[in-house]
Amino acid sequence: IVFLDEKADVIAPIPGYQTPKQIEVYLKLFVADKYKEVTTKEQWEAYQKNFKSEFKG
Repeated sequence: IVFLDEKADVIAPIPGYQTPKQIEVYLKLFVADKYKEVTTKEQWEAYQKNFKSEFKG
């Protein structure tokens, strides 16, 4: 899966199959443009740690 921004620039390629719960973190990161604030590995790890999943499955 490759996510693109509104200008069709690549945000991030996500390799492999993702379950709904796995892909939710990316969908919510990109839809809210929070990916622009998460620029380091440490920030990404903190985002994932604090992320509250709402998807079932």
